[in-house]
Amino acid sequence: MTPKNETPGTTAKNGNAGNLGFEADLFFAADKLRKNLEPSDYKHVVLGLMFLRHISDAFELLGYERCKTVLR
Repeated sequence: MTPKNETPGTTAKNGNAGNLGFEADLFFAADKLRKNLEPSDYKHVVLGLMFLRHISDAFELLGYERCKTVLR
């Protein structure tokens, strides 16, 4: 993960960061969007999105199975 005060594509002072390519840009954008959101608050956002994804997948599967039975 890119440190907050570092621009994307550069290496850390300790030499542990590698050249990630576009991943560094994504982490930089995520840090800018997240701003001062605490990790404990951020988990509620992520868990909510995971729940919505699960419900969406279940609903899609149910719709697919119903279409299959109607088309028989």
